[in-house]
Amino acid sequence: MDEMSKEEMERLSAESVERAITAKLEELEDDDTTRWRKFTARNQAGPVAGHDALRELMRLMIKGMGFEFFLTTPAAILEQFALSAVARNEDIPSLLEMMLRAPLIAYGHPDTAAELIDRVTDISNLCKPIIEGHLAEEHGAGHQAELSVSTNKPILH
Repeated sequence: MDEMSKEEMERLSAESVERAITAKLEELEDDDTTRWRKFTARNQAGPVAGHDALRELMRLMIKGMGFEFFLTTPAAILEQFALSAVARNEDIPSLLEMMLRAPLIAYGHPDTAAELIDRVTDISNLCKPIIEGHLAEEHGAGHQAELSVSTNKPILH
């Protein structure tokens, strides 16, 4: 079997990234309530400029969180993160890397593992009202929600 050149591997990787980003943007296009659409309208960036900016932000997210994690994260969560990071003028790849790496380090140390679990539980509880608010809008009130650890998607109960 022929080995691929480094350039061919990089081209295929770049194409995969662009396809994944396009799929996430299409997922957002199907939702008239996306925050990005409202943001670009308020800031008069226009749909093309806003679309290009979000595409670039998603490239930065992939650098910080990795391709597989990006693929399994719902587009609406990516969009919300991008808007918050832009509003706070954050370095997206560094922020995501810190958010992902720091808990791994803390969990791997016997003196901090239990505290990390407590803090992650607190963060999960912090997210519940946000998720429940989205579910109430989408499915009507009365649904309880939790985050699926494997997909970050809300689960209805």
